[in-house]
Amino acid sequence: MYPALFDQARRGRRSQSIQAYRLVTAILSLSKKEMFIASWTNFLDLCLTQLKNNRSENRRFNRAVLDCVSRLIYVACLRYSDSEKSSASDRSQPNQRVAQIFKTLFPSSSKTPVPKDAPPGYFVKLLYYVSIKKLDQVMKQIYELMEFSSLDSKKPINLERADRMNIGLRSYLYISDHLRQKKDIEKLPVISPMPSGPQRSKDIQLTNPMTKEEAQKVGLWSYYAKIYSLYRVCTYVCTRRNKDQK
Repeated sequence: MYPALFDQARRGRRSQSIQAYRLVTAILSLSKKEMFIASWTNFLDLCLTQLKNNRSENRRFNRAVLDCVSRLIYVACLRYSDSEKSSASDRSQPNQRVAQIFKTLFPSSSKTPVPKDAPPGYFVKLLYYVSIKKLDQVMKQIYELMEFSSLDSKKPINLERADRMNIGLRSYLYISDHLRQKKDIEKLPVISPMPSGPQRSKDIQLTNPMTKEEAQKVGLWSYYAKIYSLYRVCTYVCTRRNKDQK
């Protein structure tokens, strides 16, 4: 079944292949480790290629493919990255692929993420999944999204990149909230009938600022000073952009 569905996803029209993408993702997510390790990178490459080549059209298809990417990285990072029976090359795959995903979804030359019309929740969830096993890699990406290089070099912040900054800020707050409340790792989300995005969490969100003591306790102390500075800048930029749009 997998080869036929993969071929259908690769060859079919975008509007007609959404279900094939979702079925391939479901098969890989439920498969044994050997099949997943052998197959997921080829399908991930197909998904990323489609996102890069389909930036300005077919919003429904873009969101469905981005959803597939999130599920693949969830399984790769949380189920198989630490398996004792995994070889060194198997365990290194998620590291390499995460870097590839970040480069595709957040190209440094782009003012917006890819796809640009996807709700921020897609990207926030993906960054959260990766952070559970690879926090440092995610924090480096958050720095880039929040324009730390501009702040460090005292360059003016580009308001046109506010969408990227919003994703970075929301991702950090989401990750830190889970760490502070010691929440259980989220389960692989159920695929909804329509690819409209991750469902909103009903969990209570903390509203009080994180203290230095809490940052040390949950393992975020090494990022605390940079994030605090970026938080003030990003809040100002997003507020200013919203006023300009009114």
